Amino acid sequence: MPDSAEKPGRFSSRGFRLTLLAVIISLVGTTFAINVTINGDNRVEFGQGIYRITSCDQFMNVNLKSGNAFADGYSRVESIELSGLDVARCANTSIRLRLYDATNPTPMDLFTNIAYTSRGTSYPCCTETGTAVVMVIAANATQATAAQSVTLISPSGRNIGYGDRHESIRYESTTAIFTVTFASPLAIMRDVAKTTLESAANG
Repeated sequence: MPDSAEKPGRFSSRGFRLTLLAVIISLVGTTFAINVTINGDNRVEFGQGIYRITSCDQFMNVNLKSGNAFADGYSRVESIELSGLDVARCANTSIRLRLYDATNPTPMDLFTNIAYTSRGTSYPCCTETGTAVVMVIAANATQATAAQSVTLISPSGRNIGYGDRHESIRYESTTAIFTVTFASPLAIMRDVAKTTLESAANG
């Protein structure tokens, strides 16, 4: 038999390669749930997975949502949905969420402040950039008071309650989902490769 003859069951067979490709595609599909809606608002949603909150030993699901494409053709992470958070179990805890691309060790810029005028004073755009969502859960938090029990920390370290002109958080009691929204988002959706969730007890 010539050396070039293919033996039955060899890994190089076409059937095996097709089977392997199908398995890989199915595995990727179960790891990153991607829902692309082709419609007027061009929204794209990426399911980023479930993460463990170590300080209160529970799991939370994180979903990134994009808005309409910018002038460069790319959508930004306009909001982040957090579901499964038991605020009573995680009372007196702070949670920090960051996004990373595939190459840089530093977290992605999530949002910047917007230009606005207040009482005759103009405040310029883009003087403060946020690289994390930091949520503080009150010490007396219960699920019944979830909407009032979670506040945000600004990039400068100030507690801004349920938000300011640049980022905000709201809670939908019927779905038990927290949504953090950015007025001027920066992180390009397609560049997000990793999400990290850190937690610690409040001091």
